Amino acid sequence: MWYVWMVRDRMSFDAVRQNPSEYLQKRGLNLTGVFVTLLVLNIVGSETAVFYGALEYALWGYLVTLVLCVLGPLLVGRDAGLFQALALVPVFRLVNLGMPVFFETTLYWLPLIYGPFIPAGYLVATSRPETDLSIGGLRALLVAPIVLPLSAGLGVVEYSLLDPVPLVAEWSVGNLLLIGIVMFGFVAVVEELLYRGIIQRAFEYRFGRGIGIVVASVLFGFMHSGYGVPQEILFATGIGVFFGLVYEYTRSLVLVVLMHGTLNLFLFAVVPYHQWLVEYVYQYIPV
Repeated sequence: MWYVWMVRDRMSFDAVRQNPSEYLQKRGLNLTGVFVTLLVLNIVGSETAVFYGALEYALWGYLVTLVLCVLGPLLVGRDAGLFQALALVPVFRLVNLGMPVFFETTLYWLPLIYGPFIPAGYLVATSRPETDLSIGGLRALLVAPIVLPLSAGLGVVEYSLLDPVPLVAEWSVGNLLLIGIVMFGFVAVVEELLYRGIIQRAFEYRFGRGIGIVVASVLFGFMHSGYGVPQEILFATGIGVFFGLVYEYTRSLVLVVLMHGTLNLFLFAVVPYHQWLVEYVYQYIPV
């Protein structure tokens, strides 16, 4: 009998050593789910540190997250796409938080932060079979006249929460063209490619549609913690859900990029010089 136990223990040990993820999953433990949940919580914790101004802890937290994203596929043995998608978040925030200030005007250093992530995000997205970067078809054309004005309205509401400093010195066609290029061509492209095109689709592919939208939206919401306004985190999470649902329905990344760019354009350029829009929009919001 003792010999049978020794053989059985030896076989179990070999199974764990060769494929720990499969061994644990057969025994009811989803190692991928546990590992990814810890990574998401670590990202949320790092953004909480940003919220309270503890940037040193945030940087260390994101460094740990990045290392775990690299080690994740080796430890789990599968689902490399999930870890690849999540790894872009700490990389982006480490660059964002650690970037030296070359220009006094925020608008000019945004391309320096977002620009390198356009080719990087594209390479990650095109390497994943579940990612959809299509323009969209008839559905996108049908809903665009509805969701684009809604996005502008959300920009007005967000302005009332943040009261941000305008990113253009004055209201002019040249300044509007400049901020439009930055917001549509850099900020919106990178953030929608990251959160909707890569993270949402990666989690949908592995855990289901609802989980994909929720995880991408929560991470997107906490990325706004730097403003130090709790309502902004909740509001940005809601915006993420809205964008995620539109993307899910239309399968058009271009449309959500246009929505995001429109929202930012109103938030940082239009409403600061036309604050009557706040009262106008709030007329149609039930209180």
